[in-house]
Amino acid sequence: MLLLEYWEGCFGTKLPPLFCDCRTTTQTIVFNDPKLVEEIYTTKSKFMDKHQKFQQILDDMIGKSLGVEKSTQEWADKRKHLTKAFYKDKILVIIKKSIAMTLEKIQTWKEKLKEKDSDQHIIILNKEIQELLDEVVNVSIFGQDNERVTIPYFLNGKFTQMVPGQFARTLLNDILKKLQHPLRASFEIFDKIPLNKQERDTRKNCIKFREHVQTMIDSRRKQMNEPSYIPQTDFLTMILSNPYFEGKDKTIIDDCCNFFNASNVTTSTTLTNLLFFLIRDQDILKKIRDECQRDLKVGDFSKINCEQWQNLATYEALNDCNYLQYCIMETLRYEPPIPVTTLHVFSEDVKIGNFTIKKESSWQVNINELHFNPDEWIRPQEFNPDRFDPSNLLYLTPNGKKRHAMSYGPFFGGNRICLGKTFAESMIKCLSIVIINSIDFEFEDKDLLVRKPLNSILFKEPTYLVRLKPLIS
Repeated sequence: MLLLEYWEGCFGTKLPPLFCDCRTTTQTIVFNDPKLVEEIYTTKSKFMDKHQKFQQILDDMIGKSLGVEKSTQEWADKRKHLTKAFYKDKILVIIKKSIAMTLEKIQTWKEKLKEKDSDQHIIILNKEIQELLDEVVNVSIFGQDNERVTIPYFLNGKFTQMVPGQFARTLLNDILKKLQHPLRASFEIFDKIPLNKQERDTRKNCIKFREHVQTMIDSRRKQMNEPSYIPQTDFLTMILSNPYFEGKDKTIIDDCCNFFNASNVTTSTTLTNLLFFLIRDQDILKKIRDECQRDLKVGDFSKINCEQWQNLATYEALNDCNYLQYCIMETLRYEPPIPVTTLHVFSEDVKIGNFTIKKESSWQVNINELHFNPDEWIRPQEFNPDRFDPSNLLYLTPNGKKRHAMSYGPFFGGNRICLGKTFAESMIKCLSIVIINSIDFEFEDKDLLVRKPLNSILFKEPTYLVRLKPLIS
């Protein structure tokens, strides 16, 4: 949050509609007004493009993946083909597998509750959710058979075995540390060059992860050529089954690495934050549980087996659980996984509002400012899911008018909107409802009742100590 605090130190808590941060060579324009953002995402969407800086910073890991590649016709064609992997029928199959893994994780928590030593009932919430999502995302990308593999990560002079999700998350954090080097603030030529031993080790770890993905590709191709092969619905299989990607292994590796990172970070962070807020506010939690019993027509969730959960907790089946959806949206508003977007440019001169933005000028959207804009949100510093209920007064602005649609946008927008948006939303909704109705938690660290250490990308990971409790029907 240092960047946001710096901006507020310059302008106060209410930022101007846009301003230019001139501290670096990129001299970035920052958009804070929903009306300007709407113009970017709609009438100027076709001119949106990625700035080369993040592509160069992340090149060792995700290459020219969809998330950082320039908006060319080739990019548009690739996005069209990748979108097929996120059709709802594909996601629903993955959700069923994910629910089974979630129930396995819950069972390990219930086993801990049988221990006489009460210290065994204490877990680190974010660590446990990350472990769960490591498995879920790994299965979603590479398939069921590969969920238990580990990769050696070179850290502090020695190798540490990590599951792919932990490896990718650790690697992404190490890569983004490159942005803190003072030389890169002044000279873009250093964006792709390792400047110290830590960065050289990070590059080696990038190579190691990409080799792992190549191994997965080779293994899956071999399986797909066997007569007894049963078609799968994971991301890798979808790509390898598409003739468009034939002979494009580097492209496949780039986009597997990109989706692996994006889905792991977004989903695990949001699910952890959601559970945190529900543990802190038991009234909200009770309201969700009552809604689940009513809308899903289940009197006692403790009697529901895995197959029954898989039939219940699908994206379509949960459409009636409106309050749960409000809680998820409020979680994403209150603490978006990425509070400020990466750098972008326009491919030609454009006019946004009364401002002319020159071609190739770098800009970004301040999502955090949109989500806490006091002109659009009533008491924005409070966590209150009712603000997404159309029948509630909090749904309106302080002036009683309809809130601007672009005041909420955790997944960016326009032609660069997050491709995995539906995947992330589906996973968060379905997995959260299983956890919420299977076990209970309370904060072991009572300070967490009055403060919440930030849990978002680019920041040091907090420790949420919670105590497991049996859920009393």
